Amino acid sequence: MVIFAASFAIGLLIFWLYAGDYAPVMLVFATLSSIVCAVHYAFFREKIAPLSQVYLGLFGIALGVFYAWAYIQIFPPWQPVEFNRKQVHQLQCTVASLPAHYQHYSSFIAEINRFDGAKAHGNVLVYWTAGGKKVQVGQQWQLSVKIKPVIGLHNGVGIDRELLQFARHVVTVATVQPKKPQILLHDHDGFALQRLRAKLSRQLSLVLDKDPELGIIKALALGDKRDLDSNQYTIFLRTGTSHLLAISGFHVGLAAGLGWFLGLCLWYSGLFGHRVPCKTVQLLFSGFLALIYAALAGFAVPTLRAILMLLVVGLYHVAYKPLLPWSAWGLALLVICFVNPMSPLVPGFLLSFSAVACLILLGQWRHAEQAYIKTICRLLLG
Repeated sequence: MVIFAASFAIGLLIFWLYAGDYAPVMLVFATLSSIVCAVHYAFFREKIAPLSQVYLGLFGIALGVFYAWAYIQIFPPWQPVEFNRKQVHQLQCTVASLPAHYQHYSSFIAEINRFDGAKAHGNVLVYWTAGGKKVQVGQQWQLSVKIKPVIGLHNGVGIDRELLQFARHVVTVATVQPKKPQILLHDHDGFALQRLRAKLSRQLSLVLDKDPELGIIKALALGDKRDLDSNQYTIFLRTGTSHLLAISGFHVGLAAGLGWFLGLCLWYSGLFGHRVPCKTVQLLFSGFLALIYAALAGFAVPTLRAILMLLVVGLYHVAYKPLLPWSAWGLALLVICFVNPMSPLVPGFLLSFSAVACLILLGQWRHAEQAYIKTICRLLLG
């Protein structure tokens, strides 16, 4: 499971990084690798037993390449037939993300409904220089825009803007023209979870109006970093604690631990009449609180990883079956890659799964070291 899941993710990442220039070569490689693995498994199974893990990894990479290619063929990112930067287009779209408001402009991801009167489907990054501060998530707008492709700097330093936006299924930028009419069509049109997050963010702003820690509270509670000022962010960077603001397994684990303790208290209170095992009640409450917190944080990749691992571990505990940490890690990795094949492009994906893998390895090393020390003591002491 672990080798196949990691190989599958590597195959996805290889395709996304090099598909532009080497897509035909990668597809030929994936086809030949699949054929070789199938033939060897069918006819030489006993002879290749020592190399079975190698073939499994090769097959996982090939399957990842095939899956990424099929995904991009079925769900290609939206872009116009031709980019004409001087032409003004009519874009009917729905605000799909929490708008980020800056000093001179606002930006957000929008889901396209119509483009120049024709039906269209996909995502676009919208920049609004004037009037963008009134935009709310879930609103449907008729905008007059100029479009251009997402352009980033390929200098190997800093963030690859094109790759980051491509991971969000965005390859087109739309700039709203301030001198043209912009029409609000519907105030609420879908994206209920994002609208709930925006509403809670506004409520926190009202309650903690002039509190200097408002940005930090929003970042930790909702994963909303829009109100963090530059001084606060600089302090977190210089102290090496900026990772605390990125909602991850640590935060989800705290919510799950609170649910675990709450479930224990409720079970001892006799609310369930001791008909349900204590462990089952604890797992239900910990999973519920962790899921609520992950939803409020926008279901980022690290939170999805933590939720899936908690779900797998909880199901095995309820069934009273042992579960290896690597099995939960591999299953979470495989499910996230299957649901969203572009996840390996997100930095949080690599950091999250790599950190958990290091923790598992460290735990295994400590257990092995303790067992080694016990064995030496037994030999010395008889």
